[in-house]
Amino acid sequence: MKIGIYCRDFRGANGMTKATVLTARAFLKQGHRAEILAERAESSRRLVSLFGTAAGGLAVRKAGKNVSGLTAGYDLFINQLPGAYFPSFAKRNWLWFHAAPLDRPRHLGFYRILANSRYTRERLRARWGVPAEVLYPPAATADFPPLKKERVILSVGTFGGKARPKNELAMIRLFRDLHARGDLKDWTYHLAGELEGGPAWLGKLKAAAGKAPVSIHVGAGLALMRRLYGRAAILWHACGAEPDGPCPPEGREHFGLALVEGMAAGCVVLAPNAGGPREIISQGRGGRLYSSWEKLGRWTIDLSKDGSSLRRQSRLARKRSRNWNLVRFDGRLRELVAAKVKK
Repeated sequence: MKIGIYCRDFRGANGMTKATVLTARAFLKQGHRAEILAERAESSRRLVSLFGTAAGGLAVRKAGKNVSGLTAGYDLFINQLPGAYFPSFAKRNWLWFHAAPLDRPRHLGFYRILANSRYTRERLRARWGVPAEVLYPPAATADFPPLKKERVILSVGTFGGKARPKNELAMIRLFRDLHARGDLKDWTYHLAGELEGGPAWLGKLKAAAGKAPVSIHVGAGLALMRRLYGRAAILWHACGAEPDGPCPPEGREHFGLALVEGMAAGCVVLAPNAGGPREIISQGRGGRLYSSWEKLGRWTIDLSKDGSSLRRQSRLARKRSRNWNLVRFDGRLRELVAAKVKK
């Protein structure tokens, strides 16, 4: 088959762009022809710098404004952006939701509907009455082997975003306070990912850290991410854990690929007890789901003082991450391609 995968924005390595690259790679390995379409073209060299050898041989084709007009040239077209509503005229058409949209989806009759998690599927049904099948994003778990663990806490995400805030400012303040009290005096905190908030937001994050050992890595490539994941003992995640009150359903993490990558590297994950992380983390088996900032701080302190528990949880995290590896994803893709859709 000739397959086109549409991801409008390819400016950095985030959950959707990673899913795009790894999905294209999976189809290529199955013997299909696959190409990526986006608003602007990207070279194979840049893709490899962001995503590693999995992106070798891939390039991003500039789709222009009339994406719908290109779809007829494919046997299978996969549209991933819930805000990019247009008819698709390929022989087979999938619309893969990575979050439930605030606006009512259009042109759904052209597509087979997929969701990136059970949570996203539930939100699509509850908000818009749209049924969907689950296709979890692939995780290149082999790209993130554990290294010698250090007293490092890591957070990964797109910082300064408004749609689903990662609450990085609140996490920095929490670490700063725990470090100042002496609870985490020998630990360091690293944040890595893309920056949407601009220089002003980055300056605010650095100011909040004060004299605490906090490092912020903007636009980190694969080589740096391997080192950070590999060295970090604990991974903090706070999307959906609003510091000032309950988080609305649309603001919660709908899956959480960074959690799986961290677990593959042996990070013990602490994440909110809401949204997609509930599907990834089994309580006490490689991570914990917290319901308050007080619990996040207390559980972090407990782990920092119990090396044997930290090592045991690290092993369990690595084992559980395999549920979302490329082998599992390949099998699920084959199931979806082979399945006949009921009309």
